Amino acid sequence: MALKHLVISVLILALSAGAALADLYIWTDSNGVKRYSDSPPPSGTANVKTTEEIQYDEAADRQRTARDAQEVERIHQQSAEQSAAAAEAKAKADAEREKKEAELKAEEARREAYRKANRGREARQRPDGSYDKRKRASGNLEEDR
Repeated sequence: MALKHLVISVLILALSAGAALADLYIWTDSNGVKRYSDSPPPSGTANVKTTEEIQYDEAADRQRTARDAQEVERIHQQSAEQSAAAAEAKAKADAEREKKEAELKAEEARREAYRKANRGREARQRPDGSYDKRKRASGNLEEDR
């Protein structure tokens, strides 16, 4: 009796393993419809493609999912680092631009102050370094120096 159960179990296992590793058949029938099946097409059918069925491997699927998640995390981290570097470079460029603008404004203010302080002096200065007595726009007379 035990031997009978063993033989039946082996036959069931062999048949189920054969079904699990079934080939897939692809063909176009006489009406032009593309057919997919795990059983062979009717005899006389032309252009039959046979592919071996790929079994689902849960462990491999979990590994692929874990690798994909790690890759996505790496890409997100790399993107965040690039964004931070770009923001830092922009802030540095903005600071440099503001510094140059401040320097230009300070230079312009210095030149304007110089012009105001020396308004008309260059035109009235004599070759010996003394100044002519001329009326300024304010109406005051300047004396020789």
